Amino acid sequence: MEMAMLYTKNKLFTILLLTIPIIIWFIDYNANDNGFSFCLFKNIFGIKCYGCGVARGLSALLHLKFQRVYELNKLNIISIPILIYLYLKLLIKSDFRRFALPSI
Repeated sequence: MEMAMLYTKNKLFTILLLTIPIIIWFIDYNANDNGFSFCLFKNIFGIKCYGCGVARGLSALLHLKFQRVYELNKLNIISIPILIYLYLKLLIKSDFRRFALPSI
């Protein structure tokens, strides 16, 4: 019973991880900065934080718009490779080999 539960949790976690790039693909990387922002720092203080533009930068990267990635946030050159490394590390750690139920 416990093995089946671990199998289900691992499978759901891996599926969730694999849907993240699909969700990021649909973020509008050409969105205007003057409108509403989800950034709490920008909403309170009225200035951009160091993370502003990272989600749109990831979307632009998935669309292969490398110049736009740099324009959105110059720190994307550092932050996006780190995020991709952490994402792939987590994806590999989810261990696809566990998808097969062990024989009893």
